[in-house]
Amino acid sequence: MLDYWRFAQDENLNMYSVDMLRISLEMRKDEVDNILKYYHSVVRMDIAEYPPCFQDFKYKNMFTITYENGSTMTVGLCFNGTSQGENLKGFIEVNPNKCFIKPQCLVDIYFTLSRCIGWEVVRWDLAIDIPIDRMSVILGKDQRKYELTCKNKEDRTEYLGCRNNVGRVKVYNKTAESNLDYTLTRCELTMPDFSDLNFFMKLDSIMPEVWIAGTDTGLELSNLSDMQAMLVELIRKEENPTLYLKRLKWEQRKKLEPYVFDGYKRLKVDISCIEYIITELKDFFNPDLVLVNWNYYRQVADETIFDMSK
Repeated sequence: MLDYWRFAQDENLNMYSVDMLRISLEMRKDEVDNILKYYHSVVRMDIAEYPPCFQDFKYKNMFTITYENGSTMTVGLCFNGTSQGENLKGFIEVNPNKCFIKPQCLVDIYFTLSRCIGWEVVRWDLAIDIPIDRMSVILGKDQRKYELTCKNKEDRTEYLGCRNNVGRVKVYNKTAESNLDYTLTRCELTMPDFSDLNFFMKLDSIMPEVWIAGTDTGLELSNLSDMQAMLVELIRKEENPTLYLKRLKWEQRKKLEPYVFDGYKRLKVDISCIEYIITELKDFFNPDLVLVNWNYYRQVADETIFDMSK
């Protein structure tokens, strides 16, 4: 079974969760050495430190922490920017579903945040897990860059958009990827900053067309002209029918689309599930609770930590 951190489930049994977080940091000037000392720890065998990098627009100090379940968190500190103040910048990249179940991860995060004057979730991946096999899910193409990797018909991964950019979409066979004993297809979307007042307007623009196999509605091609019926049959045979439908005029597309996707229903995102996820993220990063949470989790962590009692 997959682990989920503070998930939500809609009426169709689709699971919503946070698959990845990118948090930007602004360290307090008088705490930089303490943060570095924490991650330089010789006691922590789970921390891998990379050689210092002095290349412009890179982070000087990089660390990867591997927790006991094999999950990892990446920490970058001391940005090599054009101004002196930029060396106070850092980031944390972590998968909550895999890492937030480990108290030690929470200790590491809250320790770091408690030594910062500010932080922000600049990018996060929303995961929607659909309890259906991969072959029964169609990702519609749009103006975004499209990529496909395919091991076989059952194990194929499709992408829209650019890597690490808001609007990136990934649809893949989660059963094969995680070696599950049940059927699951995952749709991942790289989301904008949830504090943006226009968040849900942006969500509407980046949400792709995802079609899920269901029950035929019984539409008869005899209701169409011979040319339209032939066009529907040809488009149905394509791996990505949406690509061809979008080449049609709007009126014709709207008429033929129900016939092309007869037996499929479009994935409808449950806004209440996303609102719940956002509320949980805001609570997790609440500045008023960071120090309290650090002091709590450092007492219950099941791995040895480097004592930073300052």
